[in-house]
Amino acid sequence: DRIAAALSALIRILGGKGGGHMVLHSPYTTWHGFNRWTNQCDAAGIAERTHATLAPAVRMAEDHGIEIVLENCEDRDPAERVALAASFNSPALRVSLDTGHAHYAHGATGAPPVDAFIRAAGPALAHVHLQDADAVADRHWALGQGNILWPGVFAALRELPQIPRLILEMADARDILRSARWPAGQGLAG
Repeated sequence: DRIAAALSALIRILGGKGGGHMVLHSPYTTWHGFNRWTNQCDAAGIAERTHATLAPAVRMAEDHGIEIVLENCEDRDPAERVALAASFNSPALRVSLDTGHAHYAHGATGAPPVDAFIRAAGPALAHVHLQDADAVADRHWALGQGNILWPGVFAALRELPQIPRLILEMADARDILRSARWPAGQGLAG
């Protein structure tokens, strides 16, 4: 109840300040991903607890014109978080993708590559944190400095009916401008 109240308070503040969106991290962990199809699976419990925590905030977000997005962290199944967001049946709750998180999950846990996360989200994808990484950790490197397969990422983004909000998320602020220019320099974006 305290978390739900805190989220609702934040949404009131965002709504009053003209804020547009709030990013929340996925409830799915690496442990869950590896135990999804075992007797240790808690998928129903995760969904139940997420609904209990977020439902009041989602209703308030609807009232204040705020969009909540669930961002992948350790997710191994890119469709699971999308289905969870859809289960709220609200335009105020969609999904976010962090390219570095997806790439980490791909390299470290056997999740599919970044472009599969984009395709799984489809039109529910409202927000993307762009960062490069090495599939070992959440690096927040400049685009082109890691080993994310960016041609596939940008191809998947172009397949969407609407391009989501793209936000550069760099560890070093000096990498922002270089990363903003990098896709066009590679012929990936105009």
